[in-house]
Amino acid sequence: MFQRGSWRNYEAIIRNLIDKLRNVKSQLNLTRVEPKIKIGGASGTTWEIDGIGYDANNKPVPIECKLRSKRKVSQSILASFAYIIKDIGATRGIIVTPVGLQKGAKKIAEHENIEVITLNQNASSNEFDLVLPDRGQHHLGVHAVGKFKDEVKMVRIPRIKKTISE
Repeated sequence: MFQRGSWRNYEAIIRNLIDKLRNVKSQLNLTRVEPKIKIGGASGTTWEIDGIGYDANNKPVPIECKLRSKRKVSQSILASFAYIIKDIGATRGIIVTPVGLQKGAKKIAEHENIEVITLNQNASSNEFDLVLPDRGQHHLGVHAVGKFKDEVKMVRIPRIKKTISE
């Protein structure tokens, strides 16, 4: 079992959840997930990636984890990740965070084919709240508490539109 709260554990938990939960891996169109690696890019730079998945065509899908408690992930962090994705020859990526993305980062994620996963900050292997990428009109949310299984019940969470009244 992983301890809660540290970024290393957060990275390990998300890799474990994606790899071990068949329906999550299927929703993300991945066949397998591997741990943190260093991988060379076309630029000649070596990149450390928090995790890497592979699709049905054995193409890499880098996974970046950003454990934050308050500040949303910025557009500069997403732009950097987008460059890494292109440099290693991938066509898409996955970013995982408990707090979401800033407005500019959301635009980059959409434009650069980066899927956003929300995993609660204090997740463990046995207790977690996971929201997968938006696939249309609903977010696909997962909540599981208790013994870790090969599959968890996935529930549809209606998209909530924020309105600001003046």
